[in-house]
Amino acid sequence: MDKKGKAKEIIDHAAISAASSAAVAGLLAGAGGADVVVLTSIYTKLIYDLAQLFDAPVTEDMIANLLGLATGAEAGVTGTKWVLSWIPIVGSAVGASINAITTKSFGWTVYKYFEDQNNEKSKYDSKS
Repeated sequence: MDKKGKAKEIIDHAAISAASSAAVAGLLAGAGGADVVVLTSIYTKLIYDLAQLFDAPVTEDMIANLLGLATGAEAGVTGTKWVLSWIPIVGSAVGASINAITTKSFGWTVYKYFEDQNNEKSKYDSKS
């Protein structure tokens, strides 16, 4: 399997985990955002797994910067998830869907980051 196929597996797994965290958090009325700690853990693992795919070193600054992207995206939907969390079952399902979509989007953004870094490294190595 090529890198993109492996990345899809990694990202899909993270999206399922993120959706599950929202589904559980959604069962607690008014607990929108209760899954933020779990999402941060899922996103951090996603960064490590994708970095490993590209044999890229991971630094704390890199993780902080990439998580900053996720925080910005998540901030935009947290209010919606909180409002919907008051609607039994529906809020849980919508929150799970939102988490899955934002996690996939974040995952592919991180993939592109490492792919670009890898391409830059390859260009540099071929000039040496």
